Amino acid sequence: MDDIIQRIEMFMHTSEEIRDMEIIIEMAMIVDDDMTLTEAFNIADLKAKGTSMLKKIGMGTHNTGDGLIQIALKSGKIMAEFIFHAIRAAGGNEKSVERVKELANTEVSKEQLMDLLLKLDMATLHLISGPLHAIDAWTGWHVWAHIKTATETGLSKAKKAIADLADAAKSASDEVKKKLKSLMHGIARLFGIDDLQNTIKAV
Repeated sequence: MDDIIQRIEMFMHTSEEIRDMEIIIEMAMIVDDDMTLTEAFNIADLKAKGTSMLKKIGMGTHNTGDGLIQIALKSGKIMAEFIFHAIRAAGGNEKSVERVKELANTEVSKEQLMDLLLKLDMATLHLISGPLHAIDAWTGWHVWAHIKTATETGLSKAKKAIADLADAAKSASDEVKKKLKSLMHGIARLFGIDDLQNTIKAV
């Protein structure tokens, strides 16, 4: 029995860990795939392929929110193509490097990219920092520095909000306390905050 439990626990993950794995799998799929995006390419195929791959290994973005591909798709075909090629380019694809430069000069602005990045949670931003550094090198936009400053400011506010909610929960009823804990977990998940989990659990 202990052996069975140990095996099960080996494959148990938190929702945050599953979220990270989904994004890593999406990025690996993009880097390793031979598919290229052209005007004739149906962008929905990329979403379908990513969802299909995740389902094969027992995971699904419907359980943990939108993945990187889904968020990029919501910003339109051009932005999705830009992110697609940025990841491939960071993985060493020279054709994608040229496409990123071309799109940055003609179709995608620094402001549009920053708008997309600010929609991502902290954990996702951390996972795609490599491609973002590469985009900065190819475009001279310095997006990573701006996003890092913005997210660090947001992170400080998020940590203060969790601390304030934990303090407020001390004198709250069990029902309100449960709702506050749920809210705190949501903030921590959005900003990828791990160091306040004990504070939340203690509420």
